[in-house]
Amino acid sequence: MAGKSAVRFLHVCVCTNGADPYHTCLWEGVPFSDIIRLTRPKANIRRVYYQSYHPENLLPFQASLSLSQILETPPGQMPAIFAYKMNGREIPASLGGPVRVIVPGSYGSKSIKWVQRVVLT
Repeated sequence: MAGKSAVRFLHVCVCTNGADPYHTCLWEGVPFSDIIRLTRPKANIRRVYYQSYHPENLLPFQASLSLSQILETPPGQMPAIFAYKMNGREIPASLGGPVRVIVPGSYGSKSIKWVQRVVLT
């Protein structure tokens, strides 16, 4: 998929868990919409939840977007993506790799690291 539909864009990261909570990165990934369309969602799907991997006894991070937020990117805006590169390199595990969600224009809590599971409801 990356060879056919990869997108790249600059996005300001807002993550208060690190030493540099505000920084800009060049993200590369596959639009979340392309992945969701592969599942052929039914007409009654409203939200898409995505969760992080976390060790046993720790709750995963979770966020959600409406299906329309994923499938209908407004003109001039960048889509939510499953990012696999940051600043031209594979995303290291310490920063959420191998794949993390990036949601442009949203708080950092929507850009979940270590994505393990996606659920359509």
